Amino acid sequence: MLSGILFLAGLAFLFAVDSQTIYSISSFLSVPHTDSCMLCGMTESCISISRGDISNAYHTNELSVHLFSLLSLNLIILLTFLFVKLKKGKT
Repeated sequence: MLSGILFLAGLAFLFAVDSQTIYSISSFLSVPHTDSCMLCGMTESCISISRGDISNAYHTNELSVHLFSLLSLNLIILLTFLFVKLKKGKT
């Protein structure tokens, strides 16, 4: 349940804040390294997904589209669970 709530908060953040602010926060938190890792390009990919540019997101980091899909599915399951629980409480 916590992961769904955190994903929803992150998604709201992506839609509410402009890209430059996200990039500045990302550069502040990044750790310099020489090798490519599975998280390289994740910020750009998430911004692309929030703007609806799935092809750029996949090109920047292939994992991001799959991760975003799984987290979206998790959010749908959470919302369904909460809806059913709320409905049962009212009957």
